[in-house]
Amino acid sequence: MKTYIGKYPVSQGDEFDESTLPAFMERHPYLNAAPLPTFDGESGRYIASASPLWRGGGMKTLWWDMIQQQTSDNAVIISLMERNEEPDPDYIRETTDTLIPPNEANPTVAYELEANGDETCNVKYTVSLVSSESPIKNVLEYRQLRLQYRGQSRNLHYIHYPGWANEQGIGNQNMKALIDLVNKKQGGTNPMVVSCLRGKGRTGTFIEARETWNLAMAAAKKHKNWLAEQKQSPFLTYTKAMRKIRSGMVDSSSQYRFLKSWAQFVWDEVQKILDEN
Repeated sequence: MKTYIGKYPVSQGDEFDESTLPAFMERHPYLNAAPLPTFDGESGRYIASASPLWRGGGMKTLWWDMIQQQTSDNAVIISLMERNEEPDPDYIRETTDTLIPPNEANPTVAYELEANGDETCNVKYTVSLVSSESPIKNVLEYRQLRLQYRGQSRNLHYIHYPGWANEQGIGNQNMKALIDLVNKKQGGTNPMVVSCLRGKGRTGTFIEARETWNLAMAAAKKHKNWLAEQKQSPFLTYTKAMRKIRSGMVDSSSQYRFLKSWAQFVWDEVQKILDEN
């Protein structure tokens, strides 16, 4: 028997129900990409994806192909890969591969893949740097990119947090800065692509942290009386529900401890807003 959170079923084993995934999963199964809903059940707001470095080869081209197919102009792409993080040695023997998009030293990169000699299936993407900045030096990196494919062009917002080690959390203030930047760039219902090496722990931790923060800030503005009556953080219950939806998306005790700390941090920020009013 299944229970539901929003529109998404949760099995007794707290496993994400993959039967709800859309057809695009069948196109690039090796990307380990999955659409994830917001807490209120809106689907497609996130695409959690493994880095192409996880398996290398033509995965970089397929990754940009997924972005082309599943997002639209001004989509946000978030990379939580640690700087110089090595690819998976089970798949890639050389560590010279990289996912770093165009930068000042190399402003244009072409990604091309031939599909068994079938020209109708060949894909080529050109990704160019438009501008870049470091909102917080050595903490956050932002690049505006242009993705070109078969005469079509679109803008992308690429945000990189280069200091997030695998299976770890990050500081609360740094998470807030990351979320603030993402919220500033994100507009409308365009799904954002979030990736780390395998598209699980850091990716799931960020998604849960952002959803908690955005829900809390909205509640602080619209439901002040209810929040003022709470004796402890109501968002701790929320994070437990999120883990049921996204089973396996938080993969270490360090990340669980961070999310507990983050829930308290969010609650403290809500209290500041209530005190000011």
